Amino acid sequence: MEEFAKEATMGFEGTLVADDRRFVESTEMGFMVCVERTSGMTKGGEEITVDIRATTIFRKEAGDWRVVHHHTDRF
Repeated sequence: MEEFAKEATMGFEGTLVADDRRFVESTEMGFMVCVERTSGMTKGGEEITVDIRATTIFRKEAGDWRVVHHHTDRF
């Protein structure tokens, strides 16, 4: 949470699109891998474009899918 709070104060504006999504699921667990394509601008006016790999792990709880882990890295 500390890192999310830090990044929230950085003032980024932009978009995030999940491309090339692949899903695997069972009755209780699932995961998605994709490429997150981000673009935007910092407070200082610097344009940013970054493509990152992302993995999201889900668990079914009380009939709803919940995110239990999300990992990203640049490639």
